[in-house]
Parts: sequence; C-alpha cells; structure tokens
Amino acid sequence: MSSERPSGTVTFLFTDIEGSTRAWEQHPETMRASLVEHDTVLRSSIEAHGGYVFSTGGDGFAAAFHRAGDAASAALEAQRALAAQTWPEPLRLMVRMGIHSGEAHERDGDYFGPVLNRTARIMQIGHGGQTLVSLAAEELLRHGQPPVDLIDLGEHRLRDLGRAERIFQLGHGQHPAIRSLDSYNANLPVILSSFVGRERETADLVDHLGRDRLVTLTGVGGMGKTRLALQVAAELVPVFADGVRFVELAGVEDPAAVAQVAASAFELQEVLGRSALETLVAYLRHRQALVVLDNCEHVIDSAAELVEAIVLGCPSVRVLATSREGLGVAGEQIVAVAPLSTVTEAADVGRTDRSSAVELFVDRARAVNAEFRLDGSNAEAVAQICARLDGMPLALELAAARIRMMSPRDLAARLDDRFALLTGRARRAVRRHQTLRTAIDWSFDLLDDAERMVLRRLGVFTGSFSLTAAEAVVTGDGIAESAVLDILGGLVDKSLVNVLATTGTRYRMLETVREYARERLVEGGELAAFEAAHARWFVTFAEEAGLGLRGPDQPRWAIEIEADIDNLRGAVDLLARTGDTAALVRLVAALAQFRERRPQFPVHLWAETALALPGADDHPGWADVVGIAAYGAYQLGEQARARDLFGAVEGRPLDGLTPFAAVMRAIVRYPIDELDGPFGRALDVARRRGTTYDVAWRRAVHEMMRTLADLPVDLESVAEARLGAEATGCPELIGIALAFEGYCLRTLDPTRAREKLERSIPMLQRCRTTYLLAIAWQGLTRLHLQLGDLTAGFAAALETVESLERSGERPSTYLTLEYLLPSLIAAGATEAAAVILGAVTAGPRYAGFTHDDETSEAALAIETQLGAGRAGELRARGAAMTFDELASFARRELRALAAR
Repeated sequence: MSSERPSGTVTFLFTDIEGSTRAWEQHPETMRASLVEHDTVLRSSIEAHGGYVFSTGGDGFAAAFHRAGDAASAALEAQRALAAQTWPEPLRLMVRMGIHSGEAHERDGDYFGPVLNRTARIMQIGHGGQTLVSLAAEELLRHGQPPVDLIDLGEHRLRDLGRAERIFQLGHGQHPAIRSLDSYNANLPVILSSFVGRERETADLVDHLGRDRLVTLTGVGGMGKTRLALQVAAELVPVFADGVRFVELAGVEDPAAVAQVAASAFELQEVLGRSALETLVAYLRHRQALVVLDNCEHVIDSAAELVEAIVLGCPSVRVLATSREGLGVAGEQIVAVAPLSTVTEAADVGRTDRSSAVELFVDRARAVNAEFRLDGSNAEAVAQICARLDGMPLALELAAARIRMMSPRDLAARLDDRFALLTGRARRAVRRHQTLRTAIDWSFDLLDDAERMVLRRLGVFTGSFSLTAAEAVVTGDGIAESAVLDILGGLVDKSLVNVLATTGTRYRMLETVREYARERLVEGGELAAFEAAHARWFVTFAEEAGLGLRGPDQPRWAIEIEADIDNLRGAVDLLARTGDTAALVRLVAALAQFRERRPQFPVHLWAETALALPGADDHPGWADVVGIAAYGAYQLGEQARARDLFGAVEGRPLDGLTPFAAVMRAIVRYPIDELDGPFGRALDVARRRGTTYDVAWRRAVHEMMRTLADLPVDLESVAEARLGAEATGCPELIGIALAFEGYCLRTLDPTRAREKLERSIPMLQRCRTTYLLAIAWQGLTRLHLQLGDLTAGFAAALETVESLERSGERPSTYLTLEYLLPSLIAAGATEAAAVILGAVTAGPRYAGFTHDDETSEAALAIETQLGAGRAGELRARGAAMTFDELASFARRELRALAAR
C-alpha cells in the first residue's frame, strides 16, 4: 500500500465486475472463489504502482494515486492479468474501470465529493475489460511519463446530467459502444450544476419506482424536487427499453394543453378528432417507459387526469411526478422531499462538512469563487447560513452566489437581520414557504434597478429563451439593448437565471423564480405590455426561422424552433386571446415548412386556431395557413376534412397562391394519377414566385408522387431536383431529394438507388425529420425486398414503421404494411400477414396508392396456406385493431424477422 494517502489533485481509479449480480445469483460458490483471485490481482496491481485503496465496496476497488500515469499503469497491468487468469468454469470475470483526476475532498480518513461521483459515472458507461479515462486525466497523461495509448471516443453525457465529458479508452481493445446517456432513448436536459446531498433519496426513489407505478415528489418550490426527479430518471435510463421522457409543465398555462405537451415529449402527432391524451395512452399501452411529469401543481386536475389514464392503460409505464401537493390518483406513493440536513447546535459546528446543506453551499460558492474553502474561520458562519435558510436548496444557491462579493460572516449577518425582522427573532418559527419567499425577496432587494427591471420582464418567457429574444423583449423604459447581456450575466452570477448547455446559449429561470418575476410584473402593471412585446418578437422570429429552414443552416433553425416551442405556444395563445388575426396568420404561415417536416409539432392546430379568427382570409399568408391545416389533416388520414379546408380557396386563381399552398392543394384535391396538370401549374407558380428551394422541392415531390402511383418517372427531372436542392445548401432538402431519387431509381439502377438512399438517411436523421426519414427507409425497404434480401428488408421496414408511427402519418403506415404482405408470406410469417391484411383493408389508405392486385394475391396465398377459417379469424383480428395496436404488432413481428 502507498505509505501516504494522496491529497490535493488526485487521480482516482474505480473498478467493477461486469454482470456480477447475475453471477452471484447463478454461481455463488464459484463466484466466491473467483473473487479471491480478482481481489488479489487488483490490490497487487494498485499497490505496485503506489495506489492507495480507500474502498472495496461491492465487487470493486476505489483507489487514489498521486500521479495519473501510475493509475493508468495499474489499470493496464490489472486488465492484462485478469485477461490471462484461468477462471473456474463457467465464469470469466470481466472488469470495467474508470480513471478521473480532480481535487480531492477528505473527511474522517475518507474521500468525498463530485470528483468521486464523476469517476464512478465514467466507469459505469464502460464494458468488461475496458478502461475509460476522463479529459482531466488524459491531459495529465499526455504530459506525463511513461506515454500511454489512448483512443479518443468523443464526448458523452454521463448520468450525472452534466455537460458532455470527453472520454478516452486506455489501450486498443475492441469493445461495443459505451453506455453513455446519449445511447439511450431519453430527453433529459443538461444540468450544469453538480448533484449534491441527495444520494440516499435517489437510491430510495429508484427502489420505489421498481415497485410502484406512480411516485409523486411533493414539497414547496425551491426544495429541489425537479433536480432530484431528473437524477432518479437518469439512474433509470438503462432500465426502460422504450425510453425516459421529461415532460415540463412549468410553462403550461392552459390546463387543456397538458396532454398535448406530454405527447410532444414523445414526438407524437396530435390527431384531429382524437385527443392528445388518447393518442399518448395508445402509444404507451404496450411500451416500457418512464414519464417524468414536472411542476404539476398549477394544472393539477389535468395532470391527475393524464397520470390516471397512463396508470390504468399502460401497465409497463412508470410515472414520477413533482408537485407541491399530491395528485390524488389511486395507487399514488407520495414522497415528501425534505430539506437538506443542517447543523443547528454550536457543538456540531466543527463537523459542518457532514451537513448536506453545507456541502451544497460550499459547492455552489466554489462555483462563483474558486478560492473558497470551508475552514475554521468560516465554518460557523456557513452553518448559520444553512440553518437560517432551513436547508432549502434554492435559497442556499441564491445565498452562495453572494460569496463572490462578501464573506460568509457578512452574509450570515445580513440574512440573520432580514429573517429576524420578518419573524420577530423567533428563528425556529420560520416556515419554509416564507423562507423561500424571503430568500428571493432578499436577493431581489440586493439587485440594482436595471437588474430588477430585467428580471421582472423575463417573467413573460416560458421555458428557455435566447439572448436575442431577451434583448428584444426586455429593452426600453430604462433598459438599453446593449446592456442586456451584462445585466443577464449579473442575474446568472446571482443564481436567479440559469445558463443551459445547449446548441447556442440559452437561459431559463427556475419556475419558482419565474412566478416571482411575473408577480412583480403584475404588481407594476406591466404584464400586458411585455406579453405583447414577447408575442411580437416570436412572430418576427418565426418568419426569420421559416426562411432559415430553406438554407444551409436548416438544422440549427430547426433546433431553435423546437427549443422555443413553449414561447411560440404562449405567443399563439396571446394572439388568439387578443384577436390579433394578422400577427397570428403571419406566425403560422412562416412555419409552413416546419409543419411539413415535424408532424409532432402542433403548427396544424395553430393553423386551425388562426383560421377560426374573424378576417383571417384577408391577410397575406392565409392560403399557407389553410395549406398547413389541410396537410395536417391529410397526413392523418382525414382526407375529407383536408378537401373541405381547401374548398375555401377554390375561388382564388392558382397564381394567387404561394408555392406551398399550390402544391398542397394539388395533393389534397386531385387523385394521384391526375396530378400532372395541377403539379405542372404549381411548379410554374414556384418558378415565377418562389426560390430555387421551392422549385427543387416541388419538382422532387411531383416525381415521387408519380413513383408511388407506379407511373412513369422523368429521371432527368428527378436529377434536376437533386441538383437544385444541392444549390440551396439545405441538408434537409438535399437529403429528401436524394431519397426521392433513390426511390425512383430502385427498379432501373438498384446500385445507384442504394447509394442515394443510404446517403440520404444520415442527413435526414441529423435533421430529425421523422416523416421524410420514413420515406427514405421505405425506399430502402423496397429495394432490399426487390433484391431478395428479406432480413435487410424487414430491418429497414422496422425503421420505416417506427418513423411513421412517430410522425403520426397513418395512411402511409398502412401503405407500407400493405406492400410487405408478399414478403411476409415468403418469409413464412403467414399468420402475421393475415392480421396485417385485415388491418390495412379496414384502415385509411390514400386514393391511388393501393396495390390491389398484390393484395388480392396475398389474400389468396394466405387462405391457401392457413385455410379459410383461420385466415378469416386472423383478418378479423387485424380489422379490429386500432392504429396503435397495429403499429405495436408490426414492430414486434418485424423485429423478430429482422433478427433471424
């Protein structure tokens, strides 16, 4: 053992046996004997290189090293020795390891703090036989001796929810992709601050959700419910095969929108004629997922209705909710989130580092003042601060932000005076909700006038917001646009505004702070003016973004639109409420291209709202709004509704329509085999009034529609569409033009078709365009099946169905499954084919797209193989299926066929 325990900057090595729990359950005696050999190898390797073993919990080791090079050498030696070991049959122990460097915190002869948590997270994402290294450790290894071989594995998010960590592999072994948060189906946000003081609660809640269908975290605002729920969700990400979804309700003001927001978190299309709640429950019915429903209290009845429907209708789904009170749903397990532990007696002050409240305060204080240390000179003051603030996380963070400007002693004195005035010096009588309000009041009073004005005005934003939006909305009446960045920076420094680690800098306030800011805005009589400024800005933003979606920066603009969905929804609600028809038509029309590409984004419902306002048809952009609403209905199989919507523009000449509206009318109003004339006229409109983007897209869509209808295709026109797309630089348009070209080439030149389709898929994945991606996968499906590669064809068909299901494009889903019938029969899945035949025959199909001859042949083959009775029984079962039941059935069957 090293004679001296490392301190200061330390490199930690953590190890763990992969699959040890199962091994102990299945082979306890063999595992016990093997563990002796394992321990001998690890301990000797660590100590031979000067390592200090400070923990051997579970089946792993935790060791500290003075030098990163020694930790790496110990890991390499241990991995080589373990690989060479002859293990008792049938076991072969594989050990994963993690190495990370940072400043060590010590107490009572042990280490603690964020650096240890980070090391454990790095180890956990590896595989047996693999050693992973953090960027901090790599930087030390890069300049140290002896040199080591490291493979850069790129940036990965760990389950502590912080920003991505650059990960390296020590040595050159071959291993599967590491199990970072990015590799799972989850939408958990990035949290820049570390998770402190709730480790036991996290473990208890993980156990709760293993047993209980619904767990609700309760407590006043600022108690840390959201942060705790997110950490629990991160721990459970590997457990839920169908994903973990965070549903943030803080910005939802209309209770009717709760289910809609939850459906959007799963990227589900909102279906006309069917509630968002019904859509979500049908989607989750056969899935294993975790739904985190955050900030339910202000829409508690709607949240309870949503949760009850999920609990009753989705047996493999768990719900973790946060609310200031319970939801009142049967089976609910309520867990009150307690304050962090504090030190309340003078005799305990010398042991302040055992207080989780103190640990949080010190962590946040060091974030604003790297030189801050807890020592004998300030421990008593820090303990007093934490006790006066009742261990409330938000209050502690607000106070810690002041350490940059004052000492703990001064801070404690100011807090003590403030609380004494409010409570008559009955310190133990401070109620927690009063504590929080007082803490925010105190922070607000310490702001200068400009900071107070900006904080109040930021209360009109919902969700996160960009600097540009803040500059546009909060300026005027004493605030210059050029000053907003510095003022915002000051609010960030004081923990009243948070910075999000996203693509581009974005900001947000905790909901408690946002409510406070909004209340102050109301008190000053300023709410209506700044809500109007907010709506005006997002109309302008939508128009700029709509143009941006047509160029090289399309992925960035798509991300920005998605990031501002809560703000856009708020603007739509305000404009509808105030009857500002012109502004609402402008906003919705600007997002025509986005609706076309993001079916789960509710622009088509906003279009319906705009069309219901008086005088909507008098405004430019009205035809595009009609097109958006009609196309939304059309994609969902509501073809009669789509035709009725476009009936409103029948009296207007085609030349008076925009290219988007013209082509949408052509698709909706005419049979597929009669589209040449209307499409030709729409293309003329695009040439006269549109851009290169409009022309390329209209041409590509025209030829694609002809292909789907089995009509002759003009390959020259297809190639010109792709060249036009490339001229725009828009990756989404290039991707879909390539997909369309590959689709059209598949019977004429399969090799070129495959190359085009395979190039298109990653481009469309990067652009996150579910429906257009489905078209590319559908083309690849048909190509593989055409070439007789059933396994690859079914794998591509699975991707197609999943993309279509996410997009909500029902008729295309039925069309895809209809096309698969002959291949299913050829693969021996005749019973599955019979069920699907019954479903597609009864389901919605686009006129002119059906394959009636092939379907008749499939029906005959099914009856011949299964007999009329069994075939009829299975077809009846399929005909009775809902869309969601059919999609679930198809996914299951295709997954099995693709795995053969």
